Amino acid sequence: MQSGPSLEVRTWHLVWIRTGGRRRSGILTVWRRPPNSKIWVAHVRFGEDAEWG
Repeated sequence: MQSGPSLEVRTWHLVWIRTGGRRRSGILTVWRRPPNSKIWVAHVRFGEDAEWG
C-alpha cells in the first residue's frame, strides 16, 4: 500500500462481478481510495476484450 494523494493497493485476484444482469468472472487489479473519502473504488478487468469497470 502506498500513501499520498490517494491510497492504492495493486493486486491480482479472481472475483465475480455483476454487469448487465449477469455474473461474470474478472480480475481485480486495483483498490483505490480517493483523498478524504470513506469509500474504496475497485478496478476490475473482465470479458474477452478485457473490458473494465
